[in-house]
Amino acid sequence: MVELQDLEIIRKHLDERYVLVDDCNDIQKDNVKKFSSDDKRLSNIENTLGIFKKMGWIIVGALLSEVALSLYEVLKSV
Repeated sequence: MVELQDLEIIRKHLDERYVLVDDCNDIQKDNVKKFSSDDKRLSNIENTLGIFKKMGWIIVGALLSEVALSLYEVLKSV
């Protein structure tokens, strides 16, 4: 016959190894909250990187046009 002390020992052992359903739900809710705010931050970072990418192409285009104009001036003077 199983005594109360045996049940307590089994419960303690299981509590050490496994997460209770209520605790698991709380942990999952906290993680969902964190990830939902991460989505907003990632979207903002993505927009900022897009702006920097466009600025980079503008700078590269300006440099290439300046090199082309300089080459044209050199060839024109020859």
